[in-house]
Amino acid sequence: MTSPTVENFMLSIKCKKQGHETQPIMYVCNIGTCKDRLACATCMVSSHSHHAKNLQNIRQYLQNYINLEDQRDKIMKENLLYAATEANQNKLLDDRKAFESVVQNSFVDLMKLTKIVYENAQDKFKIHNKQMYDAIDNAVEETNQILNRKDPTTKQKIEKCPGNMYDNVSDLCEDLLKNTSLNSIQSLEIKDKVKKLPVFDTAKFKKIKDEILEYIKEKLKQLLEHHDIKMIDLSWHSRSAEMLKMYVGHTDHVMDMTVLNDGTLVSCSKDKTLRFWDTETHQCTQTTDLFDKNLNAIATMPDGNIVVAKDNVIKFYSAAKNELEKALTGHVKTILALQPLPDGNLLSAGQDQVIKLWNVKTGQLLRSYYGHDDYIRRLHLTKDNKIISCSDDKSVKIWDLKTGEILNSFDSNNDYVYAIDVMKNGYVVTGSRDGMVQIWDPEKSVMVQKFKAHNSFIYSLVVLTDNTIATGSADNTIRIWNPKTGDMIRKLEGHKFPIRQLRVLQDGNLASCAEDNMVIIWASKKLEVIHTFQHEKAVWTVASLPGNRFVSGSEDKSIKIWDAIKGGPAIATKTDHTEQVRAVLYIGNNKFASASSDKTIKIWNCNDYSLVKTITGHEGGVRSLSQPPDEPDKLISGSEDKTVKVWDINSGNCLQTLQGHDDFVRVIKAISNQKIASGSRDNTLRIWSLQTSQVETILRGHQLPIWSILEIEPGKKMATGSSDYTIRIWNMETNKTIQQLHGHTGPVWCLVKLSDTIIASGSEDCMLRLWDWEQGDCIRSLLSHSYGIWGLAIDESENVATASWDKTVKVWNVKKREIME
Repeated sequence: MTSPTVENFMLSIKCKKQGHETQPIMYVCNIGTCKDRLACATCMVSSHSHHAKNLQNIRQYLQNYINLEDQRDKIMKENLLYAATEANQNKLLDDRKAFESVVQNSFVDLMKLTKIVYENAQDKFKIHNKQMYDAIDNAVEETNQILNRKDPTTKQKIEKCPGNMYDNVSDLCEDLLKNTSLNSIQSLEIKDKVKKLPVFDTAKFKKIKDEILEYIKEKLKQLLEHHDIKMIDLSWHSRSAEMLKMYVGHTDHVMDMTVLNDGTLVSCSKDKTLRFWDTETHQCTQTTDLFDKNLNAIATMPDGNIVVAKDNVIKFYSAAKNELEKALTGHVKTILALQPLPDGNLLSAGQDQVIKLWNVKTGQLLRSYYGHDDYIRRLHLTKDNKIISCSDDKSVKIWDLKTGEILNSFDSNNDYVYAIDVMKNGYVVTGSRDGMVQIWDPEKSVMVQKFKAHNSFIYSLVVLTDNTIATGSADNTIRIWNPKTGDMIRKLEGHKFPIRQLRVLQDGNLASCAEDNMVIIWASKKLEVIHTFQHEKAVWTVASLPGNRFVSGSEDKSIKIWDAIKGGPAIATKTDHTEQVRAVLYIGNNKFASASSDKTIKIWNCNDYSLVKTITGHEGGVRSLSQPPDEPDKLISGSEDKTVKVWDINSGNCLQTLQGHDDFVRVIKAISNQKIASGSRDNTLRIWSLQTSQVETILRGHQLPIWSILEIEPGKKMATGSSDYTIRIWNMETNKTIQQLHGHTGPVWCLVKLSDTIIASGSEDCMLRLWDWEQGDCIRSLLSHSYGIWGLAIDESENVATASWDKTVKVWNVKKREIME
């Protein structure tokens, strides 16, 4: 039986579905396309009747693992018996291998179970606490590394993981999975083999097993505590950053911002007010008048109160009481920088060239730090409690917080240093009045990077969550930089006057404030569902039509046309095909084509949706359609009869038949230079010449069938998606793979291009993923359907449609700029 601790824990987990709150979570579903993998018995049985055999009782799952020691003992006894009777040598080896396989598979199953739980929490629930989100991210990476079979040994893989339990788990792997003693006895005679078999330590095995169960139990408990919180997308990717919201309300320069513990953004302005912004609803929830124009700095204290620099006086504002509670005086000139400390104390600095440390509770000045010769512009506290300051004296100094000693000073700047931040590796980043950015290694006191970021003042900079650097300048722009190369990644334009401050929000987005009286929120490219359309059965394909319309084809044999703007029921439904509709495509001249398992291609009028023509000639179901870029009178099809055919749209005649694949042609794509790319179940990507009807190149690399092809750069770059869970980026000039995109946990059924550097993919794993194909980064991962995604399309307004086995077509809108008054 499982331990009482684990048993009680399992019984304490309750279902969160309305009406089921008293029922415990009992099962986990291992089907990758399931929307709800953790639920009570009622939920799981009612919604998983079609694959009930894949439901795993969690307690039984763990109990099976506990029983492994009995299996080990049984096999060892049998081995001794075989040796005593000089049994067949192969039988002994087979038994030993069987045991090793059982242990290894059970261990992998446990890791898969934790991975399912982590990803379920990450993809389904909103987690306000950034630290907890990062912990889940680490957990997913941890299990991915454990499950990755490319490293030399399981033990080495686990030792590279950041988890605290790896020592015990690696012992398990060493003793049970990677036991070197077993490897050294393969050449001995059978009796000698038995003598040298490693001694089985039952007590040690039980201890390790209990620690693994406890580890999984605690992880589950942490993640399921957030079951009530709705999902948001916390990831940031600089290359796709764009304006999300513009907050208008201040009537004078906005000088600084701070983020409260609940995620609220507070801005302070020369209009004498503080404004409180809800960064989810993008509404101004409160405006507080502080009756002072010289509001230059603002920060959030650990207790949640706001500290404000009003000229040369420090005041504390309680948002709960809506009042100023106390003041600190001691500076003789304007305060420009505030830095709260974890213990509740406060650092301040400004035009009087001194840093002051305050005991906030008593109001006592604890220490003054002298060393700068001009205005001090910014303060930063490092993880090891050192103070970093930058000044108009062109220096950056690092101080010992306790003693006030200057530990280091960087004096190579040629102009006033207005901004500082610290990277994840501890490097110090500075921005100065001459537009230069410098990156310093404080341990070695060496500059590791220097580049010209702007032709005007850099008033603010911040290290973003993807470890890139954002700079805000008097030239009215924000620019994002690669810290290794000094190359500009992105230029953000929207402010009309100099940018005074940048802040990273709790959801990973970037906030900026400027002398144009505005606050702007910047976000990576994000998608949100605006419409969901329904078929009677699985939807195989979707394509865009002019006028913000989408057309979809389904297993229910129908074609439906949808309005991407208004939503609502289908504009038209066509049922002329006699089998499921596998492909649809807009072919110009106000027409679209459909292909079906009934072996036909049909041409339709986009205005009245009437049938124009039926094309026949394939001997198997037609799976894919494409059209040459510069030949609107031609149509290309790929079929289950293993052929690719080129058709004259007007006459319906077959112009060419391309043969060479050894299996179904799953996907075809007409590409530049009168060529066709085709993918098949034979795992190859073939490039055909339309002029010669011959294969020019066969590209190999995918381990399983290719399902999707996308030309990214005409004649130069192409992407393919496969059943091997990967996307490959090909250089068509060299015919080589230049990038592999890993992240999907199921076959990649479809691809679409969103921008020059961003592509989207849909998969059996229900995930819609956005990729920076040049960098190889997954920049978005959305659990978008309850079953696999088979179709993707984008219309002229950048609405993205997904087609799924869950019988729906969903339309996703890229969030646009919106001004909030």
